[in-house]
Amino acid sequence: MTLPAAAFFDLDGTLIDREPLMQEAIRRVTESRGLGFTDDELAPLVGRAWQDVYVALDIAPRTGWDLEQFLAEVLDCGEALLRGGYETRVLDGGVELITRLADQGVPVWMVTGSLRREADLAIEQLGIATVLGGSLAAEDYRRGKPDPECYLAAADRVGVAAAVGRCLVVEDSHPGVAAGIAAGMRVLATADANRPPDHPSHQDLAAAHVVVPSLALVDDDVLARVLG
Repeated sequence: MTLPAAAFFDLDGTLIDREPLMQEAIRRVTESRGLGFTDDELAPLVGRAWQDVYVALDIAPRTGWDLEQFLAEVLDCGEALLRGGYETRVLDGGVELITRLADQGVPVWMVTGSLRREADLAIEQLGIATVLGGSLAAEDYRRGKPDPECYLAAADRVGVAAAVGRCLVVEDSHPGVAAGIAAGMRVLATADANRPPDHPSHQDLAAAHVVVPSLALVDDDVLARVLG
């Protein structure tokens, strides 16, 4: 079969469903400053890098927190929620697909809008440190998805910048799909963690080259369709 030049996997919503956890953490810490964000206000931030979330919610003038303070508050709250029993779901098929591609000699990287602190914990939780070639987190680039910077930077790191049209992006959000398309890459979207169409966090994945209900369904035929 034809293999991608490299494969770049998003984290939240693609490998682990952490979006509800982080939205709840944002809601709780900002409530302490008298803010009350609704689902409709937080929903458009799914798939966005933390630096973009900070700007979109107008955190600086509304709370007095700089980006570092905001992130510390949110991540500490998220970890406290996890310790208290808040569940995050490891999504089916992602680890297996990463391992299968890596075993076939494909460079596989994680490319996420999460912070390095979050990404490293997730890599440990998923048990994929030995098969990943590397990872890019929010600190490693300036413009978050839907800007293609993160995926183009990943291709440069891997040494496949001249072959972006043969790179595979695996995503779950509209901004992530848009970033992969703008980078000139082939995009596989998973709807496993997607909310129903009437939910404010529902993601339009139609622009992806192929959409699957779960990464557990990705076989050689699906990869061939994505890669064109």
